[in-house]
Amino acid sequence: MPSRLVLLLVLGLANALVAAERIRLMSTRPDGTAVPAAYPVISADGRMVGFNSYDGTLVPGDTNSAMDGFVRDVTTGQIQRVTVMATGAQSNGGRVLGLSADGRYALFTSDTGLVPGDTNGSPDIFVRDRTTGSIDQASLQPDGGQFPAYTDASDAAMSDDGRFVAFSRISNPNARASPTFTCAIAPWLPPPWSADRWTGVL
Repeated sequence: MPSRLVLLLVLGLANALVAAERIRLMSTRPDGTAVPAAYPVISADGRMVGFNSYDGTLVPGDTNSAMDGFVRDVTTGQIQRVTVMATGAQSNGGRVLGLSADGRYALFTSDTGLVPGDTNGSPDIFVRDRTTGSIDQASLQPDGGQFPAYTDASDAAMSDDGRFVAFSRISNPNARASPTFTCAIAPWLPPPWSADRWTGVL
């Protein structure tokens, strides 16, 4: 076989191996079995990948039979469920919406009262510090109060450093027949962070 052809075959094999390494399945159980997942997000450094799944075998104790948000460390393979209470207790489920640039802060939505005073029973926006386990609510009114029970805040985005959260809400007591859409930016104060005021309305 001509040496040039052998070289091309070797280079082709090397490129194929590199391509195979570049594609990795993130939504898998500890044993490597794939599970259905949706709405993936990724940190700016590419190390943390967030996804949402109804599968109850990704982490121990997931028995709520609801969609939950998970974050996987690409380097270690460790999976963390982020749509839970600060104590680790289960919620009614939720969906991870974004990650900070370094993956430390996870933005998610849930209709569970995850923080004191969250009693509206509607979807709200939260930020979880994956290092400390603390949770802050971002979808609050300018005075720090809760939105009415018929308000749905389930779409949001977060700045790279996790300091600012922009979210939308649907307010309509009549089953969303004529929804009112509002967008706002909730600022985080210096540590300890809190989402008890807004600096502006878009």
